[in-house]
Amino acid sequence: MEESQNNEEVKKQDETQEKKTKTKSKKKVLIIAGIIVMLILAIIGILFGGDYYDDEYEYNPETDGRYWNSEDGTAVTNKSSKKSTNQGKIYNRVALNDTQAGITAFEGLLPEGWTATIQSNWNIVSSNVPGLETVTITSPDGKASIVIDSNQAFAENPRYAEGINYDYYTTYLHYMTGDEFVQYYMDLTYGEEAVLEADLEDDSDLLQQANECTNALVEGVRASSEWMNTGNYGVQLTVSPVPATMSKRQYKVGESYLEGSCVIIAVDGSLASKYVATNNNRDWEVLYSIVFKADNKETFDKYYNDYSFIIANSQFTRDYYALVEYVSSSIVNSYAQMYAAKSQAGLDAMNSYIDSNYSSTTSESTNEKVMGMWDDYINEVDSYQTLDGGTIKTSMYNDTVAQDGDTYYIGSKTGIPDGFTELSKSY
Repeated sequence: MEESQNNEEVKKQDETQEKKTKTKSKKKVLIIAGIIVMLILAIIGILFGGDYYDDEYEYNPETDGRYWNSEDGTAVTNKSSKKSTNQGKIYNRVALNDTQAGITAFEGLLPEGWTATIQSNWNIVSSNVPGLETVTITSPDGKASIVIDSNQAFAENPRYAEGINYDYYTTYLHYMTGDEFVQYYMDLTYGEEAVLEADLEDDSDLLQQANECTNALVEGVRASSEWMNTGNYGVQLTVSPVPATMSKRQYKVGESYLEGSCVIIAVDGSLASKYVATNNNRDWEVLYSIVFKADNKETFDKYYNDYSFIIANSQFTRDYYALVEYVSSSIVNSYAQMYAAKSQAGLDAMNSYIDSNYSSTTSESTNEKVMGMWDDYINEVDSYQTLDGGTIKTSMYNDTVAQDGDTYYIGSKTGIPDGFTELSKSY
């Protein structure tokens, strides 16, 4: 009788340990995958901040020359009255502020006349990516828009129904490839009205980078689980990479034309135990998703180059991804302490993790490795070094790029406005 009770107690402890181990593994997935999101979104562009010409912005001397809109958190720098010439175009920096978190979450470079707003949601049920930023960029005539969503994380597990699971603070959803996810979005948003017009070719360089990021993620999870695999806890975690996928598809919805794109990475994990059944889980992440929509095909074609330029020169910020990691770490710590309190068997192991004091400083160094990767949206790209050490991407068919503060000119050399400094190419 006593032996039976002991076995039952060990089994309960093991189930609790499995839950804690899975929670820690999810946290490690964020540490690297959340960084990767930033990275592949860094693929979307180079860090910049912004300009608008709206009267709703007011000067704040405490922000080093920036103008702020307290209503939606947008910020611009050095408002300019310089206009486009007939030999080129003017572009301005934009910085969008997450007012809930008090950080600049998105930075980019917009053609003159385009506007941008941001919506922040920190109620996402995910221990990996608990926040979502949605940026909407609109053309001067309002007939075209670009919607960019930050990274989203899901898990597929045969044990759990799809939807929100507060026990693991995870949203379960069946795994999808890039093409399947874009189609899933179109079906949810437009139903049968969305007609596929073109399935554009995948970018092999981008997929290679995404796969390298996935492999780095797997190695990170393996390293983080070594304490558990070698600690005689009765459980064994194995992880393996899933090939990265991407999609870039064009649709017609009534008279409107759309282009949707995304990149997806995933990691398979298997947690085996001598007391409970093996738990197989696939953590997958949409590193970014973008939708470009125009009222009609003519407008779609008219603004396609602007859309390509905006995507290639925009990204979510390091501060945003550091915040995602920080909030995720706090969530995981809370759950780890709760589970540890229920099971003394895993307390020492979880305390070792809790006391590790994870720091997100790796996000900056890792980001440098893939900076400038996203050339897919501009064919035959030239890169120029800005006066503050950044980078701006444009088609090689543009003659030159010039800068005056936070305003940029792209076009013919003979059309450079007075006061602008011509930039040198960066290689």
